[in-house]
Order: sequence, then structure tokens, then C-alpha cells
Amino acid sequence: YLPLFLTAATGTPKAIEHEQQAMESQRLYAALPSIAINMALMLAGIAAFALYRSHRKHAEYLWLGLYLFLLGLSNLLLNCSSSGVLSLAWNNLLADPLIYVFTIMQIQFTFSFAGQRLTRVWRVYEGALLATILVSVLVNAGEISGSRYLLVEAAAILPAALLVPALLFV
Repeated sequence: YLPLFLTAATGTPKAIEHEQQAMESQRLYAALPSIAINMALMLAGIAAFALYRSHRKHAEYLWLGLYLFLLGLSNLLLNCSSSGVLSLAWNNLLADPLIYVFTIMQIQFTFSFAGQRLTRVWRVYEGALLATILVSVLVNAGEISGSRYLLVEAAAILPAALLVPALLFV
């Protein structure tokens, strides 16, 4: 399970090629369950969009569709990047910033589902989530360390993670 750049193989060129193909297949097979689950989330998001198109008065279907689709896409890119199926740049440049966007969709869905209007505090919080995307850009530019970014990311989504389920319960 070591990364490819830490392995060495000796033998004929054909044997080395077979070894490389086997290692690539092993990474792909490990990623397949995650790929399937996240594709199912994306399909569920598309289904919610279709439901919204037939019931335009129910905006919660729109927000749910966006949430499920973006959540599936973000997790798909993360898991494919982690397993080496895709370049890590896909995670850094797209999947990480999508975390803030799908968190906003989750908030929008919750309030729409409950039939409540978003308060000013929640709107400001959503703006702060969008601004946090700039922090992820700074990490990719090397201006902020990855470990600091993980703290910023956790702090940014913590209010939604704690309060949105409580709002649904109430």
C-alpha cells in the first residue's frame, strides 16, 4: 500500500509493466465502493432537481438536490484523489471549496424544509462560508499550511454541524 514513487521493481520491462498495472488496478478497486456511493448521491441530487421541476413551489427540493449533488461530487473527488485515481489537485482546487458551498445548501434546505426564513445571522454566516473559500485558495498557493487550514475548515463548518440538526429537531 505504499505510494508508487516509493516502490521498486526489477525484471523484464513486460513484468514491470504488469506490476504497475496491478498496482493501479488495486487502487481503483479500493476506490470503487466510494465511487458508487457518491455517484448514487449525485443521482439522488438529480432526482431531487426533477422533483423540484414538477413542484416549483417547494424550494426545499432544489436545495436538497444541490446539497446531494455537491456533497457526492466533493466526496467523489476527495476519495478519488486520496486513492490516486485522480490528481490531488482535484481535491485541493474543487472538492475542498465545495464543502462550504454544500454546507450553505444544507442550511438553505433546512430553513426551506421548515418553512422558515433565513435570519440575518445565518446570511452573514453563509457569507463567511463563501469567504472561507479564499482560505483554501491561499493553501493551494502555499501561503497557509495545510494543518492550519484543517482548523479553519473545522471551525467554519462547526456551527452548521451543530445547529442545523438542532433546528430540524425543534
